[in-house]
Amino acid sequence: MKKTLSLPIITMALFLSIPAYAGDGENMNKKINNTSKRIEKIDTDGDGLISKLEMMAAHRSRINKIFTSYDKNGDGKLSKKELKASKKGMKKQRYDKKMKCGEKNV
Repeated sequence: MKKTLSLPIITMALFLSIPAYAGDGENMNKKINNTSKRIEKIDTDGDGLISKLEMMAAHRSRINKIFTSYDKNGDGKLSKKELKASKKGMKKQRYDKKMKCGEKNV
């Protein structure tokens, strides 16, 4: 009696878990596509590889954007006040991101 009931239960559990695995595959494809797009953007010479110079150039651009957003008075330097404000802003962004993702232990 136990064996005849366990087979349908296992079959049902496997059938119900299929959508969960399908969702993971879709997310993985999105991550792969996003990575491919980032590589294409950084790979300025189009050889399909990222050189040290290309990586440094990509990060330089990113750092310039971040620095400019922190340098509120536009003097090309970050004061203690501007650094404190940027730190507070980063904490808020992390908190907002965690809340958006539904993390409970913030």
